[in-house]
Amino acid sequence: MANDQQKLTINLTKANILAAVIFIILFALCAPAWYLQYGWPLRDIGDFTVLDIPGYPMLSSLLFIVILFAGIAVHELIHGLVFAHYAAHGWKSISFGANWKSCVFFCHCDEPMKKRQYVVGVLAPFVILGILPLIAGLLFRDVEVTVLAISLTIAAAGDLLVVWKLRPYPADTLVLDHPSEPGCILYTPTKG
Repeated sequence: MANDQQKLTINLTKANILAAVIFIILFALCAPAWYLQYGWPLRDIGDFTVLDIPGYPMLSSLLFIVILFAGIAVHELIHGLVFAHYAAHGWKSISFGANWKSCVFFCHCDEPMKKRQYVVGVLAPFVILGILPLIAGLLFRDVEVTVLAISLTIAAAGDLLVVWKLRPYPADTLVLDHPSEPGCILYTPTKG
């Protein structure tokens, strides 16, 4: 049985627009939820405990940025862990890098995998670094965790766009990470 090959990539401008929409939606959901449960978080700057360096607000901001970039690195590492789990050659099939021109970090798997496996690998950082910490931040009244979780959820906008574009393809589709663009290459079995 032969396979039809199709490139499925995303436009980074559309991913950035989606990121802005995700921010608006999360803010529209989280701000009222926080307010109803705890009051307004910025009323008392003392709510910022972990990242607050008394007398050094610039260091607090710098620390947040460092933690955010570390979160983005962990985001890519999670992609790699899941992809390596599904790849026949494990870590030998995984590489990491950055496109400094577009300020995009990436994890690449050079082996095709089943659509479901690829989707799990693509969505894992969104769930682990975004959704779960967001819920924890809201439940445990932690402003820093909530803000960081929102930021890392927004960082998964491109991943969400890829998964959205994969929806119509059959479950037996093989998916290969695109080697140089955000997205993938699809191999769908042809009938015949």
